[in-house]
Amino acid sequence: MKLGLVPHLINWFPAPVEAVPVLSRGEGRALRPGDEFTALTWNIQYAASHRYTFFYDDGPTVAVPAEVVHETLAAIAGVLREVDADLVLLQEVDRGARRTAGIDELALLWDKLDYPQWAGCAYHRSAYVPKPLREPMGRVEMWMVSFSRLAIQRAERRALVALQEPWIVRRFNLKRAILSAQVGGLRLANVHLSAFANGDGTVPKQIAALKAWMGEGPNWLVGGDFNALPPRDDPARLGRWAKEYADTTPPLAELLPDVGSAIPLERLLLPENRSYLPPGAQEPDRVLDYLFHSPSVEVLESRVLKIAPWISDHLPVWGRFRYHGS
Repeated sequence: MKLGLVPHLINWFPAPVEAVPVLSRGEGRALRPGDEFTALTWNIQYAASHRYTFFYDDGPTVAVPAEVVHETLAAIAGVLREVDADLVLLQEVDRGARRTAGIDELALLWDKLDYPQWAGCAYHRSAYVPKPLREPMGRVEMWMVSFSRLAIQRAERRALVALQEPWIVRRFNLKRAILSAQVGGLRLANVHLSAFANGDGTVPKQIAALKAWMGEGPNWLVGGDFNALPPRDDPARLGRWAKEYADTTPPLAELLPDVGSAIPLERLLLPENRSYLPPGAQEPDRVLDYLFHSPSVEVLESRVLKIAPWISDHLPVWGRFRYHGS
């Protein structure tokens, strides 16, 4: 199915709040009080595979061949078909980016899966990104996407504060956002908060905006890559990566333990629940990915899915829930 890429100028400046379309090829089922549902969040590393070390991690790679993207997308789709979650929240989905051979990954995933609905939004879009200078990234288009077997009524993109970077860098860099969708009486948020903040205060501000979104109603579920460690996890154990989590107070301390976590806080500190694999690693060394929920959403079970480590630098986080809202 051809979804069509959005033409854009060299820089993109999204509005603070924008409605985004909900695409359908069938009816999602209604979510009613007492119903069970499952959800999965996964940063798929733009289907470039975890076999490479990319330039932003001090590696040599900027772009990967088309065959790598197709192989990785097939593996991602295989995992999603096997798990068959009702709600799938994906981050880092490329659409026509030079680094992933110009492939519209959203269109291919939509064709490979059988979800009746999806909503999505861009959060990195530029006709030409000039870094790294030795091999510029060129065209970039990266989305967050929420696939759903539950009926989505509407969706919107809410802008988040950007990193404290020079003005010219911000013009070309990521424009972080909350992808919010209304699923019956449940509000669903898909997020990917800033990486490489190095304690500049950006992630706490983004979490404060998300907390305000949570406060707008009693029934919600949030999933995504928060680029933040659980409270009480010492960044010093990560060696050279510790500077990336240098906020004086752990950003997630603003949420935990005040909101529910599908994987409880005490379990988040266990190695079995780590979800991020640094370059070259075969095992994850930290938790960056979470499913958070309101009191009206009961957790029945949850876990980090142990999949092939070559697929992405993140592992999926899955949960089964019961909805008690009105």
